[in-house]
Order: sequence, then C-alpha cells, then structure tokens
Amino acid sequence: MSRFEKFWPVVQFAGKDNLRQQSAMWQAMLMAANIEPSKQIVIRGFIISGGQKMSKSIGNVIAPQDVLNTYAPLSPFATDVLRFFLTHEVLPFEDSDITNERLAESYATNLQNGLGNLVSRSLKMSSSYLTAPVAIGERSFKPEFIKAFETYNTKGAIDVVMHLVREADAFIQKTEPFKVYKVDQEKARGIVTELIQKLSEIAFHLAPFLPDTAREIDRLIMQNISPEKPLFARLEK
Repeated sequence: MSRFEKFWPVVQFAGKDNLRQQSAMWQAMLMAANIEPSKQIVIRGFIISGGQKMSKSIGNVIAPQDVLNTYAPLSPFATDVLRFFLTHEVLPFEDSDITNERLAESYATNLQNGLGNLVSRSLKMSSSYLTAPVAIGERSFKPEFIKAFETYNTKGAIDVVMHLVREADAFIQKTEPFKVYKVDQEKARGIVTELIQKLSEIAFHLAPFLPDTAREIDRLIMQNISPEKPLFARLEK
C-alpha cells in the first residue's frame, strides 16, 4: 500500500498569482508530512471591480457583508443571493469584473424577475387549481450539469439551472394554464402538474448553489402553497 492511499484525493483551488507556490512548494511540504499531494490544482482568476483590482484607497471594494446587508431586507435568503452572484457572475478561470450595479442588474434579472417570479406564478396556480400536492418522483442531475461540475465550471452548471428557469417560463407562456382553466379545468390541472414537476427539477439542480432557496421551494411544493412574500423582492433604485 502506498503511504498516501489512506487519504482521500484532494482538489486544490488557488489564485493565478500563486501557481508556483501551490503547484510545487506546497506539494513538497505535503509529501514531507506524509500527506497525499493534491490530485488536481484548479487555478482561478481574480475578482476585480470597475476594471481595477479592489483597493480601499480607490474605493471600489465590494465586501461580502455589505452585499448581505443590502439584500437581507429583500430576501430571507440573502446568503443565497451572494452565492448566486459568486457562481453566476464570476467566471471559473478568468478575471471577473463585479460592481454593485452589475450585482443589482443580475439580482433583478435572474432572481427577482426570473426564479422568484416563476416560483410565485407556478405555486399560485398550483395552490388554486390543485387539491393536493404534486407527487414528485426520483430526480437526477442533467448530464450537462454533471459535466460542468466535473470540469470545475460552476458558472456553466448554474447556467444549466437558469436555462431550466427560462424553459419553465416559456412553458407557461405557451400553454397559458390560467386561460385554459376557464374552459377546461382538468386540462389546466395537467399543465400545472407538469409545471410543478419542472419547478421541482429546478430546485433539485439549484441545491448545490442556493441550498436555502432550494429547500424552501421544495417545502412550498410539498405543502402546495404559494410563498407569503416574494422570495426575492424588488430592489428599489
């Protein structure tokens, strides 16, 4: 048995300015301590702001706690809001330019008007049209979602989730269950059932990124109720 076989393989993440130290010196130190060297080293880009390195003297620092303070009044899942920013707006291997304006735009587009609006619309119809919660079967990750994770492409993985959100929105626009219900209630219930199944699939794929939000969506589905307040309220400019 190798002296390293008792340890789990390690994937190491490092910034691009620390390549030599992490890939050579640190590995030598691990082996000297009889610890398995890293299986892979993933080199990430920098997070910059306004085209420049974040600096207190420049005044372009975006502190995580400030982001939480801004969005906590708008969502019970402010930590998930920050998680979304860091996965959806930050590229996996290149520098990413983040500003408060871009964060607000992403929030409004993807969380407020995207995911949050979909959850509210879907569950409002479900709680109004259906007499019992929709049965949710076994769920599995889509191949493209798994592939993105296997290549450490977190942005690619969450892009799969947002594509599912857009597909569900398009499904509502195409089928118009709120209109169908007026003339054929049974058909409308079938459409809404399929919609809730799509929403459950979204929650399942969302869990690695926004765990609190995903649990809340699953809870609402299981109880067949709509949220009392928007998951992501409007950000006033």
